[in-house]
Amino acid sequence: MKKVKLMDICEPKQWKTIPISELSQSGYPLYGANGKIGFYKEYTHEKPTLMVTCRGATCGQMHISEPRSYINGNAMAFDNIDEKEMNIKYLFYLFRKRGFKDCISGSAQPQITRQGLEKVTIEIHEKDEQDRIVTVLDRADSLRQKRKEQIKLLDDFLKSKFLEMFGDPVRNEKGWDVGRLGDVVEVKSGQVNPLEGKYSDMLCIGGENIESDTGKLINLKKAKDIGAKSGKYLFDKYDILYSKIRPYLNKVAIMDFVGICSADIYPLKSDDNQITREYLFVTLLSKEFLSYASKHSARTSIPKINRDALSEFQIMLPSLDIQKKFSVLFSATESMKNSMNINMRKFDNQLNALMQECFG
Repeated sequence: MKKVKLMDICEPKQWKTIPISELSQSGYPLYGANGKIGFYKEYTHEKPTLMVTCRGATCGQMHISEPRSYINGNAMAFDNIDEKEMNIKYLFYLFRKRGFKDCISGSAQPQITRQGLEKVTIEIHEKDEQDRIVTVLDRADSLRQKRKEQIKLLDDFLKSKFLEMFGDPVRNEKGWDVGRLGDVVEVKSGQVNPLEGKYSDMLCIGGENIESDTGKLINLKKAKDIGAKSGKYLFDKYDILYSKIRPYLNKVAIMDFVGICSADIYPLKSDDNQITREYLFVTLLSKEFLSYASKHSARTSIPKINRDALSEFQIMLPSLDIQKKFSVLFSATESMKNSMNINMRKFDNQLNALMQECFG
């Protein structure tokens, strides 16, 4: 093994950030802070490229792009790696094991800069051994990836059942009643001091803590550990959290505990006599609602949808009986996903043990 500086084996670069408004439904894959986020008309990288999240709560996460992809400025691309000397998948695993805690700066907004990466030194194997290590780790990671694909299939199944049971939210071909979102959902308000009394020990959720499309919560911390003094909203068990501000617009989560959330999130309480939280959750994740939210976002320096615009959304209101049938299906699907996520964590532990063995 030999010691090398990161800057000697690649050229870290942040490419121009593409506004969400310029994303399209097709084209070249576009990568942001948390992996693939959409498509764009151009690409920055012909070949698969290693990148690290360089802004936000997930700062330090590693990804490898698909061929012919655009890498946004929220990720640092490790450009010009000599493939004859380095296997980028080897570097992916090595840095996943090593992490970047020693070069993350900023508190309110964690970030990784080129200057921070200049001090990174790593020990690397010869190319043949790199390839062998990648083969071993890929074999272990394949089990985890299969579970991940199965979870995505369950998400796709749920969306297809939604369309089958309720029809397209725009065309409303089944002729369901339609009403204002604000008439069936309470947009809760009332800020609390997150560092006061009982609130300081509650988990605090921001848009960066909600995973896109799935509503899974990630990287949660207690309010006292964040230390933020700005106003926060209190939410209750079974409330739905809706992130109202870009770049986290349209992130949605159903809560199963009491906590506090950023002022950039609306806690929503559904009227159980008119709408189920599961039906509301999937509706808020739909491309139709995303289109509405994007169109009605206030044109400020940071676009966001205000309370009035959110309340005016025209939502289909199928009979409560069929909504409840969907809720049963939703709960069964979530139960299967939870079991798969437990298996995923086991596979993660196995992979981490192997990486420890390979990289020390």
